Amino acid sequence: MDPSQAFTGLFTLPFIILVLIIGLTVSVFRWCVETFAQNIAKYFPDKYEPWWKWFWREAVLPAAPIITGGLIGWFIDQYPYPDPFNVSDWARLFIGVIAGLVASFCYPRIVYYLRKFGNGKIEEKVENKVE
Repeated sequence: MDPSQAFTGLFTLPFIILVLIIGLTVSVFRWCVETFAQNIAKYFPDKYEPWWKWFWREAVLPAAPIITGGLIGWFIDQYPYPDPFNVSDWARLFIGVIAGLVASFCYPRIVYYLRKFGNGKIEEKVENKVE
């Protein structure tokens, strides 16, 4: 396999869609767990400890896209992976982990810009409708 072919295989539409799938999957997983944890904390306030929040934010959330990408790459072999990476289970695992790393790198930046630009425009629209 030519190294340049492997590098250009990372910038294909299926790879970008795989990164988006991983990001959305982790976002849904995060929403479900955090909603469930808030509901459980109401009924068991003495069982909730602050180190759980630290463990969730510092260990689980950064690792979730990488693990999700690896699981998708390992188990889903029907996805149109880039050509140099569609040869074995380990190659698909590798491309899934790489896609998870890209998703974990892009996710905070996308959320930051959505909040930065989205909230201002929403507030402007609300002010225009009120007046």
